[in-house]
Parts: sequence; structure tokens; C-alpha cells
Amino acid sequence: DPNTNTFLTDDYDGNIRSDLTPSDIGAHAGNFTLSKDTMAPTIVYTPLTNTATLSNREITVTIIDNGGIPNSVSDPVRPRLYFRKNAGTCYSSASSLTSGDSRNGVYTFLFDYTSVSGVVPGDQIQYYVIAQDSNTNLSSSPLFAIASDVNTVATAPTTLNSYLISNPLDTILIVGS
Repeated sequence: DPNTNTFLTDDYDGNIRSDLTPSDIGAHAGNFTLSKDTMAPTIVYTPLTNTATLSNREITVTIIDNGGIPNSVSDPVRPRLYFRKNAGTCYSSASSLTSGDSRNGVYTFLFDYTSVSGVVPGDQIQYYVIAQDSNTNLSSSPLFAIASDVNTVATAPTTLNSYLISNPLDTILIVGS
């Protein structure tokens, strides 16, 4: 009755509100809690293009996760870059050089060519990035790496990002007057 000041003691399906801590005033009363983070991190970056430089390269990656990502540069499970030269069987691994905030972090990774005995024109570098959140949900980009954590990858993604170390121009060309 809208004309009385009577408080409802139960919800629409009979749950007694006073039995809940804290008391719930919703139409459906309950001791509701947010569920554990079950979604893997989202990894976003622009793939690197071919280059003529023989110097180490960096890639900047944004990693987003609702539950948080290990983000300290001393954390052993912070995001990682895996790369190899000329479709070799061994991958080199690099942890992030920088730490971002734990939910929407921007990380920088270094392709250290000394770990693959250097590069020369004609070499192809293939790579992927892998990250895990604070609840150990894993994701890679490209997708489908199989791993128990970022340091223990059983199977790399079947399709990898890649770029070519191209030949530098031999001559300086003057264009115009």
C-alpha cells in the first residue's frame, strides 16, 4: 500500500532481507559478489614493417585486462615477446622493458638481435607477444599459443607476425634540382 510506511522484509521471490549481510534493498535480494576474473588479457599493437636497419628494434604493446597484469619490471611473469630468425626452431624471449599500469598498460619490448647471432639483409624475424593476468589467464597475439605461463610456452601460435631485414639502398639519389 503506497499510503503506509511499511518496510518490505522480503524480496519478490521470498528471500528475507534481514538474513543478508549487508542488508540488500534490491528487488532480488542476495549476497552477490563479483566473480573472479575469467577473461584473458587483450593484447594490441601495430605489427612492425620491414626495415633495412641491422640495429635492435623495439615494439610498443598495449595490454588490457580487467583483473590486472603483473606489471613490475622485476615480476617474473610480466608480459613477454618471443621471436626467432628465419623460421628457426628456437625462440628468443624478452620480458617487457617497461611496466604499465596493471589494467591498461603500455609495454615496450626489445628485439635483441645478439640473441639470434645478429641479422643480415634477407633475414626474416617472426614474433608474438604473450601475457597473463593476475588470475593466470593467458593470451597471445597472434592467438593460440599454448602455455602454462608466459615463461613456459609449449606451442607457439601457428601464424606469427613477421618482418624482413631488407637491403639498404646502395646509392644516394638526388630528386629534383
